[in-house]
Amino acid sequence: MINVVKEFVIQSFKTLDSTQDQLHRQIAQGQDVHGVIVVAGHQTAGRGRNGNVWQSPTGGSYQSVAFRCQKGKPRAGLITIAIGVCIAESMAVRNIPIKVKWPNDLYLGDLKIGGILGELSRGYLILGVGINAAQISKSVLGENGFRSVEEVHHLVRKAFRRTINELPNTRDYSRRFAELDFLAGRTVVVKNRAEVFSGAARGIDRDGCLKIEGDETLGNQVVCSGSVETIGISD
Repeated sequence: MINVVKEFVIQSFKTLDSTQDQLHRQIAQGQDVHGVIVVAGHQTAGRGRNGNVWQSPTGGSYQSVAFRCQKGKPRAGLITIAIGVCIAESMAVRNIPIKVKWPNDLYLGDLKIGGILGELSRGYLILGVGINAAQISKSVLGENGFRSVEEVHHLVRKAFRRTINELPNTRDYSRRFAELDFLAGRTVVVKNRAEVFSGAARGIDRDGCLKIEGDETLGNQVVCSGSVETIGISD
């Protein structure tokens, strides 16, 4: 499990290669980064899952936070889902209908506007969130849009804290995720190590794994790692 954070420490940079890599460097140097949030106005080498390039133009919200872990590995996949759910729920208060795409993406309609990355490093869990705040403001009419990127920073930080506070009791995440599930009922193609198969997405289990309803030959599957592509929608 993850240690409680009394107060976040914010480190702000105009430009960084990657907020994730900045925390990795500080950990490698022996610094105590529990509860440290690194924020960048622009990333020159932002990245997503599996080393994919994450475009990080000026005007977006790019933040990473480090949490010290207790004994045993945290359920990083479930925590990633939990943060996505908390962000989407906070957006919903402003009538911004964000959906969460398993395992780590945020969508507004069929447009990907954000992503979440979880990594382990020497006893720490590093969680990064990138959100295209400008794209949201262009897509949302009226006063529901964000007046500044600082509003998005604040919303994401609230999601960090809320997730950590809720982690001892994660039973309701599958229900909450179901209300925000971008993939719900869609036919998807799953790429999991050497396997590639398709089926209908049917939500997540209590560990944050994706449930797939296959045909008579494949049967039902549970996917805890890998990537998912939706037919007709580019990621």
